[in-house]
Amino acid sequence: MKLEKYVILENDEVGHKRFKLSLDISGETHLPIPGQFYNIRCGQTKDPLLRRPFSMHRLVEENGSARLEILYRVIGKGTEWLSMRKKGETLDLIGPLGNGFLIEETLTDVVLIA
Repeated sequence: MKLEKYVILENDEVGHKRFKLSLDISGETHLPIPGQFYNIRCGQTKDPLLRRPFSMHRLVEENGSARLEILYRVIGKGTEWLSMRKKGETLDLIGPLGNGFLIEETLTDVVLIA
């Protein structure tokens, strides 16, 4: 876990008030595993004060680079601010946090019930 600033690769609306945020986390020594999350600072002042937790949607590793993808829905002041961030801007994150889990590569069918 560490505090880091990551560059936004994309922050696209994929549905009504639903966004996919992609961040460049290349060079990270501890990449996230399924079940982990990040706390994102959603503002440049003390309002809102608290960071917002976001689960990892997907980690894409290609050609020596790593991209973290997060899906979120705009439901308040913090996520509204986040939805207005553009490609090339940076976000202040803490993570990866939480106890993740590993999935055996030999499994062919996996069902997640929540």
